[in-house]
Amino acid sequence: ESDQDNIFIKPISQKLFIGHIRNNIGYLLQTAPFENDLEIWCSDPVQFVSEYRVFVSNKQIIGCKHYKGDFLIFPDVEIIYACVLKMASKYFTYSLDVGITKQGQTFVVEVNDAFALGCYGLDCITYAKMLENRWLEIVNL
Repeated sequence: ESDQDNIFIKPISQKLFIGHIRNNIGYLLQTAPFENDLEIWCSDPVQFVSEYRVFVSNKQIIGCKHYKGDFLIFPDVEIIYACVLKMASKYFTYSLDVGITKQGQTFVVEVNDAFALGCYGLDCITYAKMLENRWLEIVNL
């Protein structure tokens, strides 16, 4: 097994396949249908003990919901704010998934367009307004 086999990969532009570690023949089944020039993210594998979805609407954080692991381990809020600020020039309404390691480090897992997310327990009116905001962005209103 080479170092190249222990790389986490996921597609950049769309969720064409689920991110995974290239450590067995099974990964070939997920990526075989795609062209060799498909752009992917590559990183060292990271073990998260907790994961949260941060909801952002019109560049403002409107909610944060736990979805995996230990709900008592919360992400570093300063890192979340820094990510939202960094993305403000390009993205308006989306979710930011973050994971926390056992060492307490907060990392971005992925960013999802608001038109394609679940509410994860976010208040239904807040969630509906978020979807409306994204729709208005899409149709340029």
